[in-house]
Amino acid sequence: TITFALALKERFKKSEYRVYAIDPHDKEHSIESDGLKTWFDDCPFDMSEKFLENIEKWNVEDHVSYYRCFSQDWNSSRKVKKIAMLFIDGDHRPEQVKKDLKKFVPMLIKDGLLVMHDRGLVIDLYNEYSEQNNNLFSIPDYEIDHLNRLIIARKK
Repeated sequence: TITFALALKERFKKSEYRVYAIDPHDKEHSIESDGLKTWFDDCPFDMSEKFLENIEKWNVEDHVSYYRCFSQDWNSSRKVKKIAMLFIDGDHRPEQVKKDLKKFVPMLIKDGLLVMHDRGLVIDLYNEYSEQNNNLFSIPDYEIDHLNRLIIARKK
């Protein structure tokens, strides 16, 4: 989020372009979704508070809209109509990945980018969505070094 916000701040100066960060920062859900029980059990801080501290530390508050909720509960219709780049790194359970793709990919502008993290966990679901909707052009793995963690696609 900070990297994207810094890029927007540098490029556009004004805060008319924003990063919309949607994350419940929910420990129990993160353990169930990501399987990182050991890390989360030992985590000494509230993830949401740390997120906000970092946004402030990097002075990008004017370029980040933070919604502490699950993506399925976020009402985007009043906030965002068009997305130039969509980065999905959310709940990795199949039913939620499908919901995120169905909800957010239609908001991508033509030639907008879809980036998905944790490729190994979501590649089959991405492929299924892409085949059913025929609205994404995948950027082949070999065009980008170290892409094993990401899926990158452009909307047709």
